Amino acid sequence: MVREGVLQPAAAGEFIARNAHHVKIHETGLDKLCEEMLKSITDKLEIPDTGADIIHPNKDHEKAADWVFVADALNFCFWSYSGAQKWTVDGHSGYYALEAALARAIKNEIDITNPEYYSKITEDQLRNIMKGDNEATIPLFDERISVLHEVGAILLEKYDGTFVTCLKEANKSAVKLLEIIVDNFPCFRDEAVFEDVLLPSGSPEEVEIRGCSIHAVELLKKKLEDKLKGQDAEVPNSSLIDYYLWCYRRKYADDMESIPFHKTLGIYY
Repeated sequence: MVREGVLQPAAAGEFIARNAHHVKIHETGLDKLCEEMLKSITDKLEIPDTGADIIHPNKDHEKAADWVFVADALNFCFWSYSGAQKWTVDGHSGYYALEAALARAIKNEIDITNPEYYSKITEDQLRNIMKGDNEATIPLFDERISVLHEVGAILLEKYDGTFVTCLKEANKSAVKLLEIIVDNFPCFRDEAVFEDVLLPSGSPEEVEIRGCSIHAVELLKKKLEDKLKGQDAEVPNSSLIDYYLWCYRRKYADDMESIPFHKTLGIYY
């Protein structure tokens, strides 16, 4: 069931965009981005190659779902302050550094996908897993160990110690899976009450940026749908468009270095 008084992501994004005071979605920008994305669509949307070569479990691997869950639970806040050393692992930064750290842990036979292990993981154990190439450490270390303890305990208590049980309960419904996750795992409950540079999590400006980002993806999906009407091509869903944009940003990271973006310390992204 939908959480009482809480809008679903697409509806929340539209509501925030309509009521925003600090952030505006530019129609011309959406048109330009739509045309850029159309170049990457033949029968379906092709994701930009970011050049990262991370080894992770094949989708058919028995631990694949649990690996994805752990990676997603820890997938937040990798940015560093301007001029500060970045946390890197095997030359990778950001989320790819996290993937590299998890891959290294598995290679070293650390049971990082098992909630029996990470629900009780110690600071020293997690520091060893997340050890970087330099003196920089992964941001929000305390929050990450807290997240692992929380989600691990819940999986053990409610879901037979595996995220696969959540997938089975969702019965191939993404909406149902979202409900299972936000209803049962508080650290995934990305909610705020809505009335660049470091912005406090949940502040009006930060909520508007994120809400308008969500709504911009929905508007972009509609534009692509209109452009592709009558063609033998698959209209990408919101999740795929979001992933395309993330990979596009990674691919052209150096070119976009001068473009400002907001920075917020928090566990939701």
